[in-house]
Amino acid sequence: MMTELEIKSIRKSFLLLEGHANVFAAAFYKKLFQLNPNLRILFHSEMGDQSKKLMQTLILINTSLEHFHSMRYSLRGLGKRHAGYGVRPEHYAMVSSVLIQTMEEFAGPHFDATLKKAWTKLLALVSGEMLYGMNQTGILPAAPTAELESVL
Repeated sequence: MMTELEIKSIRKSFLLLEGHANVFAAAFYKKLFQLNPNLRILFHSEMGDQSKKLMQTLILINTSLEHFHSMRYSLRGLGKRHAGYGVRPEHYAMVSSVLIQTMEEFAGPHFDATLKKAWTKLLALVSGEMLYGMNQTGILPAAPTAELESVL
């Protein structure tokens, strides 16, 4: 799971977003849709609502870092729902990359190698659980890969 240093780094980065959550989410989706305009059709709700959902999920993850295992079933359910919306396994790496880029922009000089490593690890954990949930829909092969198991 996450180390104490990684948790501290993630928490510190969230402080940089205080009061800027809407701007952060808008910047994230703008980058994501620039990178892959086809992803826009996967979002059926108003983007303001979607931005709120994104930030609520990130805040929930942030507050649960010490107890990541307690979020597993929720994240798996989220992955299963996302599969129903048309999300594909390859989208997870793209979303993670864009989230890290957006956080780097917002954190500026505070975004160092330690913070990047912590966000990369966290997003791998989250994606891993969501992909596992997606697997339950029959979209993925039978079980997570050995690399995924080593991260979980």
